[in-house]
Amino acid sequence: MAENFKDGTVAWLIQKYIDEMGEVGMKPLGESHLYTLRRIQREPLGAKIAAKVGPHDIIQHCRERRKTVCAATVNQDYTYLRGPFSYAKMGFGLEGISIAPFIEAKPLLVKYQLIGKSTPRDRRPTDDEIERLLEYFREHDQNKRSRCPMAVIVEFSIYSARRISETCRLRWGDVNGEDMTCIVRDMKDPKKKIGNHHEFPLLGRAWDIVMAQPRLNPANPDERIFPYNAKTASAKYTKAKKALGIVGLRLHDNRREAASRAFEGRLNGRKYSVPETMVLTGHKTPQLLMRVYTKLHARDLQPEKKDAVAA
Repeated sequence: MAENFKDGTVAWLIQKYIDEMGEVGMKPLGESHLYTLRRIQREPLGAKIAAKVGPHDIIQHCRERRKTVCAATVNQDYTYLRGPFSYAKMGFGLEGISIAPFIEAKPLLVKYQLIGKSTPRDRRPTDDEIERLLEYFREHDQNKRSRCPMAVIVEFSIYSARRISETCRLRWGDVNGEDMTCIVRDMKDPKKKIGNHHEFPLLGRAWDIVMAQPRLNPANPDERIFPYNAKTASAKYTKAKKALGIVGLRLHDNRREAASRAFEGRLNGRKYSVPETMVLTGHKTPQLLMRVYTKLHARDLQPEKKDAVAA
């Protein structure tokens, strides 16, 4: 029989949900998911009684968030917050809490563009930007207090197509010296991250970079190849691009750059097909790879004409 629920706040419900998802056998929440719920707990909506939350409360929360972030980010709030409310009755046996306010609020949220889908990025770093960044990092990496060699990390990301969070998790025990491959564990996936292991090739400079990294404990297969903090690396990249006046570029854009270079034949001296590039990036369908991570233009298919014009 369901429990009559009256006084618990949204923050309390979220915490109950977080604890439940942390139990053995449940699908654990991802880092971004957990961070979003923790933030909502501290906001005005978190202090409201969960059973009394109405569509206006959802809309007000989204309006405030929309002042500082894009519609896609607000949509993430909306989606993640539905989880605890959806789970309240069937999972916790709590009466009086439902997702009805979310369903009622959504048409207005969409109409006034308070929530929406993300716009696929097409930004690729230019060769000049890459070289400037590498020069900047090579100089700063010489500082003895710098524990995160950014020049190495940036170059590796361009050849490996790995996210920074994946790069900082790679283990020596997952490197296959004979096949020149490596396994990235728990790779990001909307349906199943835990146990989603993927073997990818270390093409071009990626292999040389890995082999150049020092090993402190060769007997330990769990020793990380790049034992650095992913957030620190991202912060250093942001600081560098601002110092260099580079606008609209993210460290994650190097993943797109790697996929595009694979098609262009700039990774390992040959052009790779869609299925081959999927092995590199880890995408399970070609649609997402082509829509988001491969940005080629009509002019890229006319090398002879471009050379003629240049001459």
